[in-house]
Amino acid sequence: AFWCAMGNVLAQPKVIQPEPVSDLPNVVLKDTLGRGRFLKTLLCLHDEGGLVVVKAYYKRADSPSLGPYKQQLARLRASLHGLPCPHV
Repeated sequence: AFWCAMGNVLAQPKVIQPEPVSDLPNVVLKDTLGRGRFLKTLLCLHDEGGLVVVKAYYKRADSPSLGPYKQQLARLRASLHGLPCPHV
């Protein structure tokens, strides 16, 4: 459904689909916590019984490359790997 006013068209927010969570091992979508424009916040259940918050970015065809961000996240993950409290 669309709402029109003075020539402007505003679309309804896209309904969250569970596809991004299917790429994550041992995680099942439970609920949607936020519907931001770029990042969607999902509450998921881990196989071991804990709750996990997942931030999902829905990449469009015309989006810029995410390669530099992927490298930065890999560096952050490596630097946090040996911490005694990995969930923090």
